[in-house]
Amino acid sequence: MSLLHLMNRGLSSIVVFASLILLAGCTISAGGGGGGGDTDDPFPGETVETVSVQGSFTSDPVRTGVSLAAGDSRVYRADISSTVAQNNDVVYFEAVPSSEGQVSGAIEVTAYNVSGSTATAILRSTTSSWFGLPNDPGLAGLGLGDDFAASGIGNNAPRCGGPCVVVPTPASAGSAYIRVRALENTDFDLYVVATDYFDTGEPNNGTSSEAVTVTPDTDGFLTDSGTIETVGDKDWYVPDRDVGQVSFVAATSGNPVALVARIYTEDGSFDDSIGPGETYVLPFNEPLQRFKVEVRSSESRAAGAGTAAYTLTFE
Repeated sequence: MSLLHLMNRGLSSIVVFASLILLAGCTISAGGGGGGGDTDDPFPGETVETVSVQGSFTSDPVRTGVSLAAGDSRVYRADISSTVAQNNDVVYFEAVPSSEGQVSGAIEVTAYNVSGSTATAILRSTTSSWFGLPNDPGLAGLGLGDDFAASGIGNNAPRCGGPCVVVPTPASAGSAYIRVRALENTDFDLYVVATDYFDTGEPNNGTSSEAVTVTPDTDGFLTDSGTIETVGDKDWYVPDRDVGQVSFVAATSGNPVALVARIYTEDGSFDDSIGPGETYVLPFNEPLQRFKVEVRSSESRAAGAGTAAYTLTFE
């Protein structure tokens, strides 16, 4: 089974976890596999259920009221059609405590890269606040009733109601695999939603040459917004004129994905980093300039678009 490399969808490696991030760029694999008597079985002894891909955040869940005892799990395969692949940027997989169920225990959602008979875990979430690499130590202390909402993904600025992972769509048809595991006895609903990037500046990741040019809004302010929707995403911005400072504001208090804005001078030299709520100001003896700003997560994490959103304002 060949793999569809998805790096053109905006995933970038982070040095410490470069190999795992590369795998995260191959979440969706070509062809089928898993269960059903296939020769290549990446989940031996387990039934792999095929689920549909919904086209809207207002869609019903693809599975409702699934009951699992603590330690049990279900594996799901979502087949991505050519139409879905061509017309969408990412797929959300979200498991939320079922509004119909009597039990709302902790849930773990894991996305896999599948090649032949090998399934490799590449993304994991145990909280509605963020997802990351499977070996992220921050996942171990989360999930025990952690800020779960009763409903699915929000429609305007998507926020996950339970543990979720977001994976890029492939360049053509393929299949995505996830496992939902109960950390406690639980009933859950499963959502699988294909959508465009909420960040309208995409693709502005990879290199500074792809930076979005920030122009004045209707009030005359040099302001732009984005979000870190996939692990390894890096967003670049440059003002359309010389400026002396930039302010960085995160949409969510507590900064669940540890956003950081890195400032580069016009000649490409790194100058400083700031966090949400902070402002970078050029030294008084330096002339105004069109410096560039790179926004990313410092911990190989991402989140639903509404959670990981931020705003930059240049002055």
